[in-house]
Amino acid sequence: MLEKLERYNVIIAHRAVQWKRLYAPIAIPFWLAALSVAWNMIEAIHTLAFVADHLRWLTTLTGNVFLIVFGFIWLALILFWPSHKEPTHPAEAPKLSPLDATVKDYDPKLEVRFVDDRYVTMLKDDYAYFEFINRGRSEAKFACMEHFQIGGLGYRVKFLKTDYEIPPDHSSKSIYLEIERAENQPKLDIFDAFYREWEALNRPQLDELKIHIKVTYQDAVRNLFETRCELVFYPGAYVRKTVGAKVIETRNHKFRKVAEAIPRINWENC
Repeated sequence: MLEKLERYNVIIAHRAVQWKRLYAPIAIPFWLAALSVAWNMIEAIHTLAFVADHLRWLTTLTGNVFLIVFGFIWLALILFWPSHKEPTHPAEAPKLSPLDATVKDYDPKLEVRFVDDRYVTMLKDDYAYFEFINRGRSEAKFACMEHFQIGGLGYRVKFLKTDYEIPPDHSSKSIYLEIERAENQPKLDIFDAFYREWEALNRPQLDELKIHIKVTYQDAVRNLFETRCELVFYPGAYVRKTVGAKVIETRNHKFRKVAEAIPRINWENC
């Protein structure tokens, strides 16, 4: 049903284009013939006698029939002669080749590591932070970790700076964070916030609490990459407070290319 309706709309549109041809210069002979017939009719009505002798034949019955037939034939040619093919369905857009999401050896490749310096530093703040380690062979630009929420109590991890640039070949940058909290929640560090979220689940058999984090970055030509991994909290290690035990760590890193850079336009050639 829809195909018939669409075909009918196409035909109507094509006929509208044909009727517009009456205004084109090619329709001049038809209008001249029509004017001649009208002229003869006026002469017959008003008994005018100023038609030239060499055109007097057109005033006869045979001449009028000839002009009428000639005019209708020309009108049919104007309206129905196919100047081009009837419009059809638009051609499908060319299919783009799929993006190769594989991160090559020459691409930047950021690994995310959580650092716990509570027992090795005297600083009251900044003893827990993340590290971006570039395992690739090119510089990672505009590296940025997305803010994330730990759980349902309203604790949210934000980062103090974005748009890091990390040189290749295992170079690293430290990424410091702050904890946002809901109005009714006490101020906690990231370890205590994870523990309160774990307690709120009321599932003591749960030996780890994990969330997913993401980092985006670019290479020198603005191809876009991302790293996804799990940030895992171990409540048992937090309670035991064993020096050197991992309370929070990252694992299961996945690297991929998510978008290619658009080539620059040379406006001089446009």
